[in-house]
Amino acid sequence: MADLELEAYITPDILHRLHLESVNLESWWTASCEPPITKVSLAELDLVRIINDPKLRHDLNFEREISFRPNLHGIPGQRKLDSARKYWEALTIEFALCSRRQSQSSVYMRTRRDIASPPSHFPNLPSLRRMSVRLPLMFEAIREILKTLVPASEWTSVDERLDVDLLMQELENGVCDVKGLGDWLGKLLLGSCSPVRDTDVNQMVSKINEGTDRDDPCLLAIGLRSLFGILEMMKLDVANHQIRYLRLLMIEDSIHYEQRTFLNQIATGWNVAEARRWFVDCCNCDPTELAPAVRLRKYVDGVIRLVVDNDLRIPDTFLYDIERIRALQIQCSFEAHYRACVTTLTKLLTSHGLALPSSEVCQRLINRVAALLGDEGATQFAPLHPIALEITRELYRQREVPDLPETHLVECVVQLFLELLDRQSSFFATLRDDLSSITLQEIQKMEGLTPLQILDQLHSGIVSTPSETELRGLLIMAKRIAHLAILHWRVWAPILYEQPRDLGKNKTDISASMEFLSLDTLTTEGELGCASQELPSATRSLDEIKLEPRSTVMAGEGLDGSGSEGSAEYCDYSDKNDYKEVRDRSQ
Repeated sequence: MADLELEAYITPDILHRLHLESVNLESWWTASCEPPITKVSLAELDLVRIINDPKLRHDLNFEREISFRPNLHGIPGQRKLDSARKYWEALTIEFALCSRRQSQSSVYMRTRRDIASPPSHFPNLPSLRRMSVRLPLMFEAIREILKTLVPASEWTSVDERLDVDLLMQELENGVCDVKGLGDWLGKLLLGSCSPVRDTDVNQMVSKINEGTDRDDPCLLAIGLRSLFGILEMMKLDVANHQIRYLRLLMIEDSIHYEQRTFLNQIATGWNVAEARRWFVDCCNCDPTELAPAVRLRKYVDGVIRLVVDNDLRIPDTFLYDIERIRALQIQCSFEAHYRACVTTLTKLLTSHGLALPSSEVCQRLINRVAALLGDEGATQFAPLHPIALEITRELYRQREVPDLPETHLVECVVQLFLELLDRQSSFFATLRDDLSSITLQEIQKMEGLTPLQILDQLHSGIVSTPSETELRGLLIMAKRIAHLAILHWRVWAPILYEQPRDLGKNKTDISASMEFLSLDTLTTEGELGCASQELPSATRSLDEIKLEPRSTVMAGEGLDGSGSEGSAEYCDYSDKNDYKEVRDRSQ
């Protein structure tokens, strides 16, 4: 194809007639040959991939609503958008080449009927298959994606209408019924997609027909780009429906599933010795020698230290909870700053012989400090001088002094504030003790509950009594820590933490020691156990769906599309995936 000069077939007048002035002709050489959306790129939305995605199944325990949307954020997302733009520009050029060749071929055939040989001014017409490498791959991608979305009874029709060789021959000879193909695609999609997509489908068909009637390759490319977008959204609708349909089963089976998954990883060489040592260090002795209640308290204290101290390394066994722990660390840092502000103001007021600040005064100060910290300011370089200035201003307001705060007093407040925020200070020790006490109380409330019941309890709302109002921030954190800790314990205690102390010396010892563990002997009973944890029916149902991924949740059921249309935030998911999890954080 490199020997084909575009300028020989797409002259300036052709560019103007076909509305290609804004198209970058270099995209024809540099763009990908495959469309941005293919069966392979959508494979991570398949049911089998969803059921066997350990991170997704773990995240279901913490979020009421999880759905997928295209991951177009950050640098990787920008690269995907740029790649897609180049592809559709290149495809627009191929449509122009196809249109140009058919026009020349038509004139050439009419000339041959009048003269014995073609005139010399007609250039040699290269084969359409030489000019177009993207069109066959595009038709093939549409066919393969459609077969994953429509019922099996439609597969024969899809294969017949999207016969790539036949379509290319028809394009080669200028007899391809593009409008008929667009109308057929529209009817097929309207019969299989969610009603919320009907308008998009009709607009797609209209663009294809308009582009065909006006011989406008740009409109044709827009219509086909819309087609691929619709196919992607249909796949997302199906995947999100599958998550909603299987959510309860996957949550209730999550403990056993994660145990099986992690045991397989350990058997294949995953070294969890450091995580075992972390738990032993939390206990300061052999954990098996401790009473269950003491072991529980030591474990909770270890988890809280991970939250309070940002410098500690998070054990590998928390690999699916790292994002939640980081979020809790940020929340804890904010809470520490708020408490330090109130403590500093209290000391200043008492030193000047004034009364303790009221709850309204404390809340007003916290609101102003929160505005200064921003979203994550408390974790990096907090604006200490502006915070100290706000504390000093509140002091002056309580003293009814109209003057501006003095510089030396602001500096004194900064030093006092830094002393409180020292990780080794009694202030932080009190914060850890308070958080540990509240977390243990929350864990006791969760004893005997299933994972689904714990999730429902967490999202049921926090109703604080007057005595709890000042501890509301810690209470919210404690609930989240307790939720994370109890699920982690139920998974890892039987297979690692409660095993003999010599389990984690090295990778070989761990693999050998794990041989005696089996799912038949695993139990989640104990101080964090749940009597209703055995769910063989749920496990069997999931296994059946694994064998029949198209059994009950395909698009033909008539999806309402609500799972992918709601307002939600993106989670911090791996950028290597084409689709991100979306969580509903309305609670």
